[in-house]
Amino acid sequence: SGIWDAWRIWSGILAAGPCTELRSLFHSSITDVQRFGIGAIQLCGIGLSIEEFQHRMSGANAVMTTYKTIPEHVLAALGYTIRNASVRAEPVVFDETLPCPALGREIAAGEVAGTRVVAEVSTHEGVTAKAHIETRLFREGEIEHMFWSVDGLPRTRIRTERDDSGLASATSLFNRIPDVIAAPSGIVLLSQLGPLKQTALR
Repeated sequence: SGIWDAWRIWSGILAAGPCTELRSLFHSSITDVQRFGIGAIQLCGIGLSIEEFQHRMSGANAVMTTYKTIPEHVLAALGYTIRNASVRAEPVVFDETLPCPALGREIAAGEVAGTRVVAEVSTHEGVTAKAHIETRLFREGEIEHMFWSVDGLPRTRIRTERDDSGLASATSLFNRIPDVIAAPSGIVLLSQLGPLKQTALR
């Protein structure tokens, strides 16, 4: 659950809701990794050279590859049958120096400033989905956001911005407690619980 619930899973399902024809889905996001501490910064390869990143973050060493489950889950929730899914991690590199207080130094131009996960999913029905998810250092003026675009009839887009992804992850978990208690036993998907609901009136 967490932040995946409303922004990654349900936003995709809702963006496709008005469609009478569907060809493809696209999901993207940028997350300020410094909000999550030194562990997340190291997980994203910040400060590595491109060569070090490719050695540590690809093949058998790959991390963060669970992000392919986002387009898989949304397509399955929409009734499609997954045929194939692939995922890869790419280094995010800028041509400017960025501060990284958590590491106590600056990340020079050309050094890895984060990770971009690219996931591609196809279905037996022909509908496809792609996701570009970046967890990285932010440049001045950037805002954390998630985005869904649906190529269909009608074409739809949903963009959500947030000021505190760490808090949003925690409150999403908390607000799901009533649904989890009421759910049937066994594994239940987020898409089977219905859209996330606020608890401000409780």
